[in-house]
Amino acid sequence: MRLATWNCHHGSVTDRLRDLRQIPEFTPDVVALQECSRPDLPEREVNWRGSYEHKGLAVSVVGEGWAGNAIPLPPDAPMSVLPIWVTGPVNFTVVGVWTHEVPSYTQDLLKGLVAIKPLLPAGPLVVMGDFNNHPRWDNPATPMRNHATIVRTLEDEFGLVSAYHHFHGIEHGRDRNPTHYFMFDEARPFHIDYVFAPKEWAEQIARVEVGSFEDWRSSDHRPMLVQVDVP
Repeated sequence: MRLATWNCHHGSVTDRLRDLRQIPEFTPDVVALQECSRPDLPEREVNWRGSYEHKGLAVSVVGEGWAGNAIPLPPDAPMSVLPIWVTGPVNFTVVGVWTHEVPSYTQDLLKGLVAIKPLLPAGPLVVMGDFNNHPRWDNPATPMRNHATIVRTLEDEFGLVSAYHHFHGIEHGRDRNPTHYFMFDEARPFHIDYVFAPKEWAEQIARVEVGSFEDWRSSDHRPMLVQVDVP
């Protein structure tokens, strides 16, 4: 199973899926896209939400043998989350993430998780997307703005770990592969996109890929793909 997330910096879901498939290592079964336009694919293949027609959050289930169905959201659910029930060789829920800075990136995600938690089906959960956060910005005086708060919440309340950090055996903040280049500048790299997977899947993570600076110049972010060899 291949899980991918990419803040694709505008463009249609169709075009961005085509971009991913042009590099075989990034061909997904399930993908979360941020900053994409309202989808032009059938609703059974992609779910989307956003405040603007050309800039929203999508989750697309496109792998052969896989299907996705939207989980109804409460009216007050922030635009930071989009939960989808995925069925296939293994059934699970995926929550696409795109956080916003008001009141803070961390609080936006936490509010979204609180809103959808009662609605999540039993079973495995994946939370993936553009979190817009990194330990370098953590401040002990403002814990509700910190990346560490997200990591702790996802682990303690949902039983999840960052696939990238578990696979490479490194702590958050020790990332070697940037997922974002501020203002498209190679000299200003950050790791702010994540795939959080169930602890029970951790030892089945077979591959984690982050796109190179050179290959993905259409966006200031780089895609991340996580391959999990689930039973």
